[in-house]
Amino acid sequence: MLQLLFSYWWIAVLAAGVVAFCAVRFCAERTLDSLAEDILRGTQSDFAAGDVEVHSVTAAGTKIIDGETATLYDIDATIAPFGEDTDWCGSDLFLRGVDEYGDIDPLRVGEIRKLQRWDGESFVPAQHNATLEGTQRLKLSVQVAGSPGPTRFNYNFACFGPAFDLPAVEGDVLVTA
Repeated sequence: MLQLLFSYWWIAVLAAGVVAFCAVRFCAERTLDSLAEDILRGTQSDFAAGDVEVHSVTAAGTKIIDGETATLYDIDATIAPFGEDTDWCGSDLFLRGVDEYGDIDPLRVGEIRKLQRWDGESFVPAQHNATLEGTQRLKLSVQVAGSPGPTRFNYNFACFGPAFDLPAVEGDVLVTA
């Protein structure tokens, strides 16, 4: 029996190596997942507790994209993250539809197409990926897939602010630009 153990020692070493590899991989995976969640939670925390004041929502028409109809809206809103010193980017904003219970409606999503920032007197064009600081009043041109209805703002997948209604487009106003 001892002879058999000494003859096949490499099997024990191989088995120990496989177990060690699996243990290291498991620990590394858990650590990286936890780190990613902490980073995401940190970037969302100022917005999850933030607020939005929607001044106006105007339907600007419809557009056909890949055979589907998208509705275009102009939204004038003041976006206020929880902290006044929070740096954020307008390109990370999007709209997500909600149902009558406030749960996410995955069939209604809005993408920010154009961003204008209020400078105290009028709206001026802003870079889509410009860094903004603290509370900002913005005019957003949004392209929404799905039917009109209750919607909320999202920042990096953190819902914030109250739900507001997207109005239906009156008539078939097709936008070419």
